[in-house]
Amino acid sequence: MSDPFVIVQDDVVSAFGQIKSLFAAWKRLSGKRRSQQEENEFQFTTDELYSTISSISTDLEDLQETINVARGSPEEYGLTPAQIKDRQAFQQEQQMIINQQDQHLDSMLDTVRNLHGIAGTMNTELDDQAILLDEMGDLVERTQSKIDVARKKVNEFLRDKSNRSLRAILILFLVILVLLVLIIFT
Repeated sequence: MSDPFVIVQDDVVSAFGQIKSLFAAWKRLSGKRRSQQEENEFQFTTDELYSTISSISTDLEDLQETINVARGSPEEYGLTPAQIKDRQAFQQEQQMIINQQDQHLDSMLDTVRNLHGIAGTMNTELDDQAILLDEMGDLVERTQSKIDVARKKVNEFLRDKSNRSLRAILILFLVILVLLVLIIFT
C-alpha cells in the first residue's frame, strides 16, 4: 500500500511554491497606485491567495489524518515512531507558516483598504479645493474689472480741472471702497 502522507506532502510543498509566487505578485501590486487592469489583477491575486491558503489548510488536515492513521498501524506503512514524529513536526510547521501568512495577508489587505480609503478622501478634498479656487479666481477677476472701471472714472474725473473738493471726496470714497473690498474678500 502506498503512503498517503507522501502524496499529500507533495501537494502541500507544491501549493507553498504557488503561494510564494502569488504573494510576491500581490505585494508588488499592493504597494502602488493601480490602473483598472492592475486593480483587477490585484483582486484576482488576492482571491487566488486566499483560495490557495484554504486549499493548503485542507491538505494540512489531510496530513494530520494520514499521521493519525500511520500512528495507529505504523508497521503497515513501514514507519518508525521517529518518522511519525518527523511527519507530525512537518505538519505543525506547515500549519504555523500558513497561519502566519494568512495573518500577514489579512493585515496587509486591511492596510491597503485603509490607504485606498484615505486616497479617496484626499481626492474628494482636492476636488473640493479646486472648485473653491476656481470660484475665488472668478471673484477676483470680477473685482479686478470693477476696480479697473472705477480707476478709469477716477482718472477721467481727475483730468477734469473743476471742483477740487468734489474730487477729494470721490478719491476718499474710492479708497474706502477698495479697502472694504479688500477686507471682505480676504
